[in-house]
Amino acid sequence: MMSTAELVTKQGESPDQRTSTLINQELNKRCQGKSIGQLTPIDIAKFTGYTQKYTQNDHISLNSVYYEFQNKINTITNADSSQILKVPPDLLLEIAAIYLALQDAPSTVPEKKQPSIPLTQQPPYGQLLPQQPDNQYPPSLDQYNNRMYPNMHHGHHQHHPPNYSADTHQNPPPPY
Repeated sequence: MMSTAELVTKQGESPDQRTSTLINQELNKRCQGKSIGQLTPIDIAKFTGYTQKYTQNDHISLNSVYYEFQNKINTITNADSSQILKVPPDLLLEIAAIYLALQDAPSTVPEKKQPSIPLTQQPPYGQLLPQQPDNQYPPSLDQYNNRMYPNMHHGHHQHHPPNYSADTHQNPPPPY
């Protein structure tokens, strides 16, 4: 496994498109917390601490924190994973711990299936997520889905009865 610095250097040197694509994919994964690369003993201790910090959080709060961290990283790198060396290493370790915690996070509503955005269907790295002012709650997952995917149905099928209000001013049908 290569260090992040080695990957960035190799990416610039690689004339091979396939190798360059694989390096870019790995850098994207590291920006998203889906991969962390080599860790020093100090990094392992920090990662363990971050993991313990987030292990007991529910899925919704972890999603919120994950998106906050993703936006920070996107801002620092200008949504370019080759700029990952600008990101503080502790931020990359912490988002990786959050991502790991999301894999096993408890639902906050046990009797009702909690909607969530599977991590495999999250926006690709570099796509900034909607930010909320500090004085507002983060958007619900439905609001997020509607903003990110406005033309898709999100599993909430509501049946609305036909609107006959325009017909109420007409004469009633003849009796049988």
